[in-house]
Amino acid sequence: MRLYYQITTQDPVIISQSNATTNNHNTCDFIPGSAILGALAAKLYPELAEDQSKSWNIFHTGTVQFGPCYPLVGREIALPIPASWHIEKGKLAFENAKLNEQTINIPSVFYDRGETQYKQLRGGFITSKGVEAQVKMGQVTKTAINNKLGIVEQGQLYSYSYIEQAQTFVGWIEAPESYKSLIENALRQVTRIGRAKNTEFGRVAVTPITGKFEPPQSLQSQLVLWCAADCEFLDEFGNSSLSPSGKMIDSELDEVTLNKDQSYIRSHTIARFNQKRQSFDSQTQVISKGSVLVFDLNGQTLSQTILNKIAADGIGINKQFGQGWVMVNPNWYDAEQLTPSQLYSPLDVEPQKLAADCGEGESTLLAWINEHQAAEQSKTSAKQDALKLLRKVEKAYDSARGFNNIGKHLQAGPSSNQWSRIYELVKADVENWNALAFKGEHCICKAKNDEFGWGIEWQGQTGYTNFAAAMDAALTNESTAVMRLFLEQLCRYDPSTYNGLKSFKAYLSTQPQGGN
Repeated sequence: MRLYYQITTQDPVIISQSNATTNNHNTCDFIPGSAILGALAAKLYPELAEDQSKSWNIFHTGTVQFGPCYPLVGREIALPIPASWHIEKGKLAFENAKLNEQTINIPSVFYDRGETQYKQLRGGFITSKGVEAQVKMGQVTKTAINNKLGIVEQGQLYSYSYIEQAQTFVGWIEAPESYKSLIENALRQVTRIGRAKNTEFGRVAVTPITGKFEPPQSLQSQLVLWCAADCEFLDEFGNSSLSPSGKMIDSELDEVTLNKDQSYIRSHTIARFNQKRQSFDSQTQVISKGSVLVFDLNGQTLSQTILNKIAADGIGINKQFGQGWVMVNPNWYDAEQLTPSQLYSPLDVEPQKLAADCGEGESTLLAWINEHQAAEQSKTSAKQDALKLLRKVEKAYDSARGFNNIGKHLQAGPSSNQWSRIYELVKADVENWNALAFKGEHCICKAKNDEFGWGIEWQGQTGYTNFAAAMDAALTNESTAVMRLFLEQLCRYDPSTYNGLKSFKAYLSTQPQGGN
């Protein structure tokens, strides 16, 4: 059973191409299956603690395959551009986001093109109708902070590239029917993926959807496998292989051999991090997505059952990471000159938001506009609510300092570091952050033994109150989005000091009065 889902980036998302520590982290322009595997493992491992055999089957045996998430264009998943496609040098492969019809498929490296020089298309995504899927990327430069001194760490400057927010990708998970409800429920709980999840990166919304895919067609004398994801093979000695034999594809392909002249194979090296040993595994070479593997049948007849099996199960090893997904005998392979009518059998899905929000006769464009208007209204509302909370905090600090006649050289109320402890809970999307902050004997905001911090008192409209009680009443029912904006601004100041409160009040004086 194949479960499809859409994933929409609510914040920029960082999925590094390599786990190595470098100055510039290059980010994938898609979301790999390993990222979804890790997110689901974080949700399900605690739940399956008493049934470790089930967690082992889901995440380690390859029984469950986590496919990569590629861009959604309309109602179709875009796939990696095949490595056998070429365009004449000096010309663009796409014009107005549509495939240039002068793009050609070169099935043989020895094909005579005369004096015309062609360049290989080595990246990007395309739909079955020849539409280019454009993934918006960005880059940010950051610096490490010295935790002891609270200042910039010298010589610790680094850059991240990232997938921008408000983009939708679609992926799939191949799993037995018995795991469907478990995985589907865990998918709905995934809220963050990628690196730097404790800062402003990584928030996503995941929704299961429906999808369908047509079975592959058969060719007379060849088997063509277009790698929709990276593929990894091991030879008989356990070494990485970039020239797979027929038996590596399926045990029944005895006579099938790889045609190296007509295949276009690109590769890269990976080293996975082993969490158990807290170190990297040995480097392995994998065939990169977009590669084209052409096999000569040598008289062997392939049944539709074998073709369907290859398309459904994939090829190679480590398929639990999303590797091994291939398109079998795509339509474009038969054509030397590409015509973007139907390049391959499309993988159609039913996007959840369009299915729910679009009424009869309503266009996709209108649905997109309504969606973005709703998102902007939500952001504006959250900013206004956060500003109201900031003004309440300002009033509390003023009341505490004035009622207790605190001098300019003394602190009054919780410090910036104390607020930061709550901010860490909110950034980590801890569901019961308010209980950990305000409830119980071991909560963060304890009035007891903190006379001039959380426990400082003043006379309010309904009697005496303290900082912990006032903030509990003001913050407990606020949403995570509002709390993130509120604490992000508040933690830039230290209102417990006279000068810090002065700077905090100066900032609020520049904000719209609508937040009152």
